[in-house]
Amino acid sequence: MSRPSFAKRDRDRAKMAKAEEKRQRRQAKAADAANERSDPDSGAAPAADGPSTAELLVMVEDVHRRYDAGEMTEDDFQAAKADLLARLTID
Repeated sequence: MSRPSFAKRDRDRAKMAKAEEKRQRRQAKAADAANERSDPDSGAAPAADGPSTAELLVMVEDVHRRYDAGEMTEDDFQAAKADLLARLTID
């Protein structure tokens, strides 16, 4: 059985770094959109139904990331995840 080369390992690390950057950009974009909706000075009315499905999924992803990083307990993780998933609508 041959071991993976250093070049393959470097490609895999670069791919993972690029995916993490993309995930962070999406989360920042979702956070900016949420801030714009909740900002009373922006002139736009906040959404009556709450966050969109895509925004809720980004929030679930953030909860998972925070739990994996050890920033929240198992109970808090389960409660936050259940709350977000309950708010999802299926079209």
